[in-house]
Amino acid sequence: MGPEKGRNPDRDRSTAKGASRDRKAQIEIGSAVTKAAEKLEVTKKELALYTPDLLAKLKGFVDQAEKQYAQSLTTLLIYLDAKKTYFDTLADYFGALGNLATVRTELEAAVGVPLETPNR
Repeated sequence: MGPEKGRNPDRDRSTAKGASRDRKAQIEIGSAVTKAAEKLEVTKKELALYTPDLLAKLKGFVDQAEKQYAQSLTTLLIYLDAKKTYFDTLADYFGALGNLATVRTELEAAVGVPLETPNR
């Protein structure tokens, strides 16, 4: 049995290859979007740990330690440890904010359009 009349086997192969590439690209895009969306959710959860209440309490502890140190009611080591803890937490918080921006950019790149609003 020969090739059907009017059909071009080379064109059929080329069309099949193109369809295969399209399916592969769709799978890769879908995978990238899924990964980026999952990373965004994890990052949002991480950022949610840094509540304004937590940051305010840590700042209060620093202020309290500073006053107690000024009155010689606590040691310099305790005061400095309170400040270090506060600033380490702030650094982690700002790192999480930066990570959120990075992950949002990855998701936007995977989707191909900007996200509507910066959600926390």
